[in-house]
Amino acid sequence: MSVGGCGSLKVDTISVVTQDDWRQDSGTPSRDRVVSTEFSFPLEKAWHINVGAAFGPSSPLLVGPTLIVGTRRGDLYAVGTERGEKVGSKRFGEAIEGNILIEREVVYIPSFTGKENMTAYDLTEGKKLWAVQGVPFKAGLVSSKNVLVGVDIGGVIWGRNLTSGEELWSFKMEDGSSGQTTPLVLADGSIVVAGDQGLVIALDPENGTILWSTALDEPVYASPSASGDLIFVPTTTGVLLALHQKNGLLIWRTRLGHDEVKLTSAGIDRQDLYVGTSDGQFLSLNAFTGEIQWRFDGPHSFSSPPLITRKYVLVGTLGRKLYAFDRVTARLTWETELDGRIKSAMAARNGELFVLAEPRHIYKFKSREVPDEAID
Repeated sequence: MSVGGCGSLKVDTISVVTQDDWRQDSGTPSRDRVVSTEFSFPLEKAWHINVGAAFGPSSPLLVGPTLIVGTRRGDLYAVGTERGEKVGSKRFGEAIEGNILIEREVVYIPSFTGKENMTAYDLTEGKKLWAVQGVPFKAGLVSSKNVLVGVDIGGVIWGRNLTSGEELWSFKMEDGSSGQTTPLVLADGSIVVAGDQGLVIALDPENGTILWSTALDEPVYASPSASGDLIFVPTTTGVLLALHQKNGLLIWRTRLGHDEVKLTSAGIDRQDLYVGTSDGQFLSLNAFTGEIQWRFDGPHSFSSPPLITRKYVLVGTLGRKLYAFDRVTARLTWETELDGRIKSAMAARNGELFVLAEPRHIYKFKSREVPDEAID
């Protein structure tokens, strides 16, 4: 099925909030990549559509019966999750690289090119609420305490009022960092920003006050994740680091490859951490110590963040392969090949898996037999 672009986008059910919604990348502010569903393998393909453009690194969003995704052509698409039919689409700027964010009925869109670098759009009314012009955004947006937070490619961190778009505060990262990764929201509402030169900052979203900062001296191009008391920061030098959320102190540092190996964003479930590398490794580590628990050596680069269920961990590659591993035994339980490279995060709920594959494909997979058990 091919989905063409058009200029109308209204989603009537968007303001009805359910616990199964994915209104931000990974579904949760911490981006731990853990989902409250389970699969029985092999999965079967329910539908596959072509939206005519590639995607950024974040997951698609799921709101009620609708999947919403931005593209690098600047289109925002709404697709019915049951049959894969187009609900509508609208073009914003020329490239949506970072993750979009939905709060109630409003979607917040960062743009990498075009006249407007940030837009608030009411999905129930089908109209723009506000937009601002400025330096482009490659990273995505997050919100905390009614403040919209983002970091632009010039390294300026911004806080704006969600309702009006009014700038509340802003400051430039001191080490000359560019904003390549989406900020992280911690459990206490504070925001963590990682710059591409390795400066990691925790701040209060209400006033922009810096709570702590840590210089890692390691480039960061994939978004950090959080679980428990720790923040996990992937680098482009083969190193994964764990920082304490309260003060930014380094807890452990584990080398997973040579100094040109790039790491994906990590997924964490309690003591188990999963991460992929650009030289074809997929690893399970102890989240508390950084010790490697098991390793899979594949033929292709791992580029997408993992997705974790109670029994399995799923991950995609630049070689178009989608894998599912048994978390305990490390056994490769299932694999399939898609029509494109898997670089974006996945989304899942109710025994259904949604996968973005470059250059332009969206897939829905589902269990042939939906299991009786699920995570509470």
